[in-house]
Amino acid sequence: VKNQILSGYEVPYEVDALRKNGSSFPAEIQGKMIHFQGKDIRVTALRDITNRRHSEEALRKSEEKLNLFMNGATESFSIYDASLNLIEINNTGLQWWPSGTKKEELIGKNIIELIPSLKGSKRYEIYLDVIRTGQGKHFSDITPHPKFGHVYFDIKAFKVGDGMGLITQDVTERKQAEEAIKHSEERYRQLFENANEGICVAQDGKLVLINPTTIKIAGYSSKKLLEKQFIEFINPEDRKVFIDRHLRRLKGEDVPDKQIFRFIRPDNSTRWVALSTKMIEWQGHLATLNFLSDVTKRMHAEEDLKESEEKHRVLFESSRDAIVILDPDFGFVDGNPAVMEMFKIPSKEALNKMTPVTLSPEYQPDGVLSVDKAKMCISKVLKNGSYYWEWTHKRLDGVEFPAIIFATKLEWRNQVLLQATIRDITERKQAEKALQKAHNELEIKVEERTADYKKAKEEAERANKLKSEFLANMSHELRTPMHGILSFSKFGIQKADSISKEKNLSYFK
Repeated sequence: VKNQILSGYEVPYEVDALRKNGSSFPAEIQGKMIHFQGKDIRVTALRDITNRRHSEEALRKSEEKLNLFMNGATESFSIYDASLNLIEINNTGLQWWPSGTKKEELIGKNIIELIPSLKGSKRYEIYLDVIRTGQGKHFSDITPHPKFGHVYFDIKAFKVGDGMGLITQDVTERKQAEEAIKHSEERYRQLFENANEGICVAQDGKLVLINPTTIKIAGYSSKKLLEKQFIEFINPEDRKVFIDRHLRRLKGEDVPDKQIFRFIRPDNSTRWVALSTKMIEWQGHLATLNFLSDVTKRMHAEEDLKESEEKHRVLFESSRDAIVILDPDFGFVDGNPAVMEMFKIPSKEALNKMTPVTLSPEYQPDGVLSVDKAKMCISKVLKNGSYYWEWTHKRLDGVEFPAIIFATKLEWRNQVLLQATIRDITERKQAEKALQKAHNELEIKVEERTADYKKAKEEAERANKLKSEFLANMSHELRTPMHGILSFSKFGIQKADSISKEKNLSYFK
């Protein structure tokens, strides 16, 4: 310092000054040599710079924090002067420029030079307005970018001195996610609105969301459906089971997801509805997601089918002919009571252990093995759909009897079956033998007579033929209508208490 003063320099410098009490303080000293009263003397000015030091330290720390904040932030920070020339930009902002771009290359350039697409844009007008009025703006914008394509930005513009500061955040991923969610919600809305099933959400016993198909099934307006308790729309006879399952489901018990109930429409008519239910959370509370299908036609068809099956079951059970259902391997599937009566079989269980072959002699009257003839007949049924043949059967007591079998092919539950109707023709065969014997005896007598009796012989043969046909067909022709009369009468008596008078009258007619 002494050398500087002697050489005439006037450079201020800082020292730690010591007070009388021993404390120190920072000071700035500036000295100057002057000639006074014939002597060179030093004039020294000392200034306490404690406050300045504090301000400088605070500024340094503030700048350090600002640099840490700006360069560590995920948003882009930039500052522009009043003419929108770039003054400062952080590391995140630099990432939006080509790789290797340095801050020094961007500082001082006008914002239009940096982003040419801003010229004449609404965004540029916003920036000018922020500088002019001092009022900050928060908005979103999309910008074409040579490196990243179209980029969505969330922008905050605010006054900084005479210029403007920008906080810019890339929200492209968020926007894309929002668009994806919007698209997904639209797809689900389309599915919800156009589903063939009724879809509704129920909470606390009331519907809170319904689609158009639910309204169509119910027949009520959407307002009415949302106002009333859902249980009020259910047939009283079905409510107990419905409520029981719902309460058990709320307790977490394992109950069937599907059930069928009757829905009461505004005109008091009912619709059969199949309901499938899942527990969900709706707006923070427990609820049920329900899928409804109108199964009225199916239920009516099932009722008609049930009645038809019952009718055929009556005919099946009351037939005097033995009717059996067989699989292609000769196994019994089902048989009516006449089967057990005809073959003297004690029970259905015993019947199920037998086949038509076990109830036949080893050889048929034509000398062919029973099993071979059975295979041949069944193959014709499977090929042509039906077949008619004569067969010799054997009862469990060992007695053999002739029978006529008429078999047809059935398809049931993707399985091929045979239905065979068996008629005992013992009486007919005996009548035929008697007729044949009488015929032979008559021929002998006629041969012994003279030609005068030829005409009588022809008449007798004709009478015998008619008699044979009559006896052969009499049993079938009389039994068939009698079976129908007995079956429908029995069906009408059984149904007398459960069907209408007109329906029962139709059976007796």
